[in-house]
Amino acid sequence: MDVVGLLDGFGRSLRDGRLSQRTVKAYLTDAAILMESAGIGPGYDAAAVSRIGKEEVSGYISAGGASPATQSRRRASASTLFKYCMGLAGPAGTGGLVEHNFALDVPMPDAGRDSMISVTCSEYRRMMGRLGRLSPGNFSNARDACMMGMLYEEGLRPGEVLAVRYADMAREQGNERVRVPGTRREVALAVPTLRRMGTYEGAFETRFGWPLAEEPKKPYFRNRLGQPITDKSLRRRMAEIGLEALRRHDINAMAIYNGHVRQLFDRGMTPAEVAEREGITVQTARIMAVSLGYDT
Repeated sequence: MDVVGLLDGFGRSLRDGRLSQRTVKAYLTDAAILMESAGIGPGYDAAAVSRIGKEEVSGYISAGGASPATQSRRRASASTLFKYCMGLAGPAGTGGLVEHNFALDVPMPDAGRDSMISVTCSEYRRMMGRLGRLSPGNFSNARDACMMGMLYEEGLRPGEVLAVRYADMAREQGNERVRVPGTRREVALAVPTLRRMGTYEGAFETRFGWPLAEEPKKPYFRNRLGQPITDKSLRRRMAEIGLEALRRHDINAMAIYNGHVRQLFDRGMTPAEVAEREGITVQTARIMAVSLGYDT
């Protein structure tokens, strides 16, 4: 098998893992560039990947003065490639094409955490209290509380929350989920979020005279005029309740994560253990772990 065949197989494994088309393309591009930077061309035997060591991986990750976010993605791409190669048979059918994941030896850039906001349980309660004071009206308060729940408890990015539609909600009892816009992943909806959704949908129907279910293809969250909420409006609202960092970053590059989940990973829990404890899917737990800089 040559390098082209290796990358084809790597791409299939990524798609089988239900990653989005965008992520698959980014990982394949990263893998090809990593090999090229190590002097491994398309016509080389796949076993040549064993030439890639920590020095090559580290140089590729930081090449071109890449931003912390890009470095984090490159590190995740390289790590995923190494894991795939470790599962393939090496020369003469012994071992894997590589015996060690050198990407794990390259530390995460500290500045990469700037694109995350970690919120503790007490901070979350304080922010929800501020929402109640800032939005005394039933509709606005119900909507904002529901949005914060999806950001904090489900781990959706702000841009994903703005894009989610009623049609993206799976309402089967005991298996309630939301399909994350722009991806193939689904996230289990926590019981508190389900309660807030019910309150918001009731407030919406009271205010506008029709249920959200009648407009399944439109954005789920609306302003007081029934129009989609803009990035600017959400940034302003998040800043008002204490997430000032949203003023400094592109809203679609932000993620707000439960500080409690970070503590679980710090204790050494695996994504599967975190998923079982928190009532989320293993895939979601893995995505959160990688985004927060933990190796899975």
